[in-house]
Amino acid sequence: MMELEKLWPREEREGKRSLFLLNEQQIHHYWGDLEKELSRTRMYDHWRPEQILEQLTNGAMQCWALSNGEIQLILISDILVYSNGSRSLRFVGCVGRELDAYLPLIRSSFAKVTKRLECGRVEVVGREGWARKLKGLGFKHLYTVVYFDLEPLPREH
Repeated sequence: MMELEKLWPREEREGKRSLFLLNEQQIHHYWGDLEKELSRTRMYDHWRPEQILEQLTNGAMQCWALSNGEIQLILISDILVYSNGSRSLRFVGCVGRELDAYLPLIRSSFAKVTKRLECGRVEVVGREGWARKLKGLGFKHLYTVVYFDLEPLPREH
């Protein structure tokens, strides 16, 4: 399905907590719940649900589950390749509960996976609170995005 499955062990563990990459079959199995949960994030500002599903199943995006026996938290990522050739594992969605309890496992696991993926950076795209929450794990504030909505342009016939 995706190059990442070859590079990522089945799961990373820290005590009773584990982190694993969902495969295509698991993505389809959980899609109904996942689609509903993602609607609470800002992901639908940039992707339609069917685009997210397609990208998760073709490997352009990744779906990570954090569990203590049952799934507590889901992270959605993609891999950016910048014009200078540098690569970044970018997290664009997070839904669930118990994030604080999983942060050490998330940090240690993704430090490993980024090396396997030849990524030099992990990025998190989200609301301002992420900068405060992740600062203690070594994350730095890089930039701020502001926007305003324009009226749709008329289509030419």
